[in-house]
Amino acid sequence: MTSVESAPVCAKLIIAAGGIVEKQTRQEVRIAVILRDRYGEEWALPKGKQEEGESLEETALREVMEETGCPAMITGFAGTGSYYHGNAPKAVFFWKMIAGEECRFTPSKEIKKLEWLTPREALSRLTHNEEKKLVAGIYHQENDIDLYLPTFSRFCTTAKLIFTRISSMHRRQRLSATIGSYAMELDCRENVFRARQTCCTPCIAEARSALHQARLALDRQGDIDKGWKYLFAAQRMEVFSMDQAQLRSKAIVMLNESEKLTGWRKESVGDLLGQVESGAAITADDVYQAALIIDEHYMNQAYKDGLLRTHIMILALVLLAEIGFVTRYFSQIKSVFSSTAELALTDNWMFIAVMFFGLLGGTVSAVLSAPSTTRSTRVPEMANTIRVTLLRILMGMASALLIVMIVKSGIGGQLFNKEIIDKLEKTNYFLLLTAFVAGFSERLVLRSIRLFVDKKP
Repeated sequence: MTSVESAPVCAKLIIAAGGIVEKQTRQEVRIAVILRDRYGEEWALPKGKQEEGESLEETALREVMEETGCPAMITGFAGTGSYYHGNAPKAVFFWKMIAGEECRFTPSKEIKKLEWLTPREALSRLTHNEEKKLVAGIYHQENDIDLYLPTFSRFCTTAKLIFTRISSMHRRQRLSATIGSYAMELDCRENVFRARQTCCTPCIAEARSALHQARLALDRQGDIDKGWKYLFAAQRMEVFSMDQAQLRSKAIVMLNESEKLTGWRKESVGDLLGQVESGAAITADDVYQAALIIDEHYMNQAYKDGLLRTHIMILALVLLAEIGFVTRYFSQIKSVFSSTAELALTDNWMFIAVMFFGLLGGTVSAVLSAPSTTRSTRVPEMANTIRVTLLRILMGMASALLIVMIVKSGIGGQLFNKEIIDKLEKTNYFLLLTAFVAGFSERLVLRSIRLFVDKKP
């Protein structure tokens, strides 16, 4: 049995605490990141060792004040990180904080610089992976934790960000204007309701709370769909503060609006509100449920629009990458076309050109078959369409290679007009055109495979 004296002596655990310090600007949230030069330059969150008699919260606030010059207030626990400092294990406890208004950073021998970065920028600047993962989890940037992946991944991420910002700009402006105008309408209606003594104070308070959440979702989180959901919820809650006359007016408008619906939604709204046309009394619950159905329809349509934008973005990225490839290797691809001799697939650039034209054919085919929001398409179907599009584009390369191999095997005359093949004598132009058509049409591939199988003894 091992004696106590023979057991290895463990280094003492180092306890430290720090903060993810936020500062709200007009556009976005930024967090404090410091450049520390104590053990070599590193970008890190403000943190330090716990002193005797301190609580972890006191340590975190003191270290933030010393390293950033900012008085801060703790808003919640952020998480922990652990690693080895030499041979000693170290545990760091982080709290989320809000920076005070009087931040006075002074560079020191240890802390060279303080910068206020967006969470996305902080991920690419922070040195330690533990702190990157912590920031990514808090600000829902898990996909951005790998910004240091290969160049193509960074290119796709950047292009997606640019495309999203441009496409969402008018949507953000529209939602912001709608929230502002509805806030004014809610004030006016509350005054009218109070004058008529029909106001339901808790209902108006809930509507204001939902409207506030809509503004936060837009301004702080940048989540437009979430903002619309809260706005619709605020408008539905207002229903319970209406009297019978107001409910009737609301029901008539919604009944007319339901003409744009189809299927079970249109039928359900008609069942809920149809009695208003005969002069029967209408309940707030019926109006609320009808509003919920209509709002769900518009949110569903907005989600489909988002899927379509993603679909278009994927196609745009692929086309952009193809244009970049042609620009970068134009002279090599040109040499394939200008060669007077038929190049074998064993030639490197002929092989690459065949694969590229198959990819190009698959992309063109995907563009022409892109879904339309005017068609009555279900959300899962649209989501699957995007996956099929990606697979179709990638399969274009494999299809092109397969078809060109079959043509070179000598049975191409059964796929194409034999006179055309004899005239072109299987030139490089013909082979690359074949590769493009193969990527464009899966029926040509299936026909080729059948012919090849039928040829087998």
